Amino acid sequence: METPEDSGLSLRFRHAIPVFAVAITAIVVAGVLYLRPSSPGAPVAYPSPSAVPTLSAQYSVDFDFVTPSLGWALISQALPTSSDFWVYRTTDGARHWQKQLGESAADQAPTFRFFDRSNGIVMTGPASALRTADGGTTWTHLELPPTTVMYSFADPRHVWAVTATDPSGTDDRLTTSNDGGTTWEAASWPAGGQVGGKGPGAPTFRPDGEGWLGGLDVRAMVLLTTDNGRTWTSLTIPGAPTSSPQPPGVKQQPPDQIFTEVQLLPRSGAIAFVTDAAGNQTAYLTFDLGSTWRSVSLPPNPAQYSDIAFLDSKHWWAFRFGSLFKTSDSGLTWKETRVAPLLENWRYQPVRVIDQTHAWSTMFSSGLGVAGGFALSMTSDGGASWHTVNLPQPG
Repeated sequence: METPEDSGLSLRFRHAIPVFAVAITAIVVAGVLYLRPSSPGAPVAYPSPSAVPTLSAQYSVDFDFVTPSLGWALISQALPTSSDFWVYRTTDGARHWQKQLGESAADQAPTFRFFDRSNGIVMTGPASALRTADGGTTWTHLELPPTTVMYSFADPRHVWAVTATDPSGTDDRLTTSNDGGTTWEAASWPAGGQVGGKGPGAPTFRPDGEGWLGGLDVRAMVLLTTDNGRTWTSLTIPGAPTSSPQPPGVKQQPPDQIFTEVQLLPRSGAIAFVTDAAGNQTAYLTFDLGSTWRSVSLPPNPAQYSDIAFLDSKHWWAFRFGSLFKTSDSGLTWKETRVAPLLENWRYQPVRVIDQTHAWSTMFSSGLGVAGGFALSMTSDGGASWHTVNLPQPG
């Protein structure tokens, strides 16, 4: 998890759905995403700050829950102070935590993801990772191909790695593994596709070989593969913004670029987020591999596209500034869920959804009377109320 000072999924690896070893497609500025209390419908007594279990702000923390009871926490020292990190597991909904791993990462903050009760991965560097197949009891090192700058896990066995032959990123390559990284096979990197600071971000894949890569062009363009990266097709999203031509007589400048990122939805569908040169964002959804697209309605104010958490292809949540909105029709319509007042002097990050009623949000202290630090809030009633839970302490 990033502190409010962190920004961007600008590292060249990061997990997402699926996992990306990139920092991460696009990390959102946490200070903008945090939530603040909404107006109460009835007086509610706030717990005292000392009653909230906290973790010191000298650490970074992220969580991943696969059920309301079973989850993990990744805690790391803030760089450049140290590269040490720890993994903890809870089996009782964060009442108690058990330390499972203590290690050191490369020169960047580690990220992690659990696919199910047994299989998980901690990304410790651009070309290194730790994985577990027994719920975190034991871990093994995974070495990726040399010069890997980004990698993506669709599931514990299917992995894609982007490798670069020169620092400029002008000759990126794609390799794939169907056995969890034991053996690798060369795939095809799409013409013009770049990653990192020069390009459209990380590719994202499904185990069946469906993969997407965002675009950076004068139009909203995405790249699609259905054969595990052997061949790629360039698709233009109809109705999306395009760069405006320059008026006659004006000194010609390089055309504005349209930035497009693609995220796979759970089980089926893909959503493309399109950002124009002015920073305006729109979103488009496809369920037929890009043959047709439809626009996705922006969640009601104050929520943004970046606040959306996907439970499945139809049910999404968007949580910002104490307002919670849900859709059950893939973003055609949104309905507000009234949220009980949140804790004063705490900023809530966008939710991560477990099921229809359970979700969690990482918190950061922001006001007078609260020492700087993190906390963890969970809901068991569909987001109507939130309660803080216990946190592991590293060491």
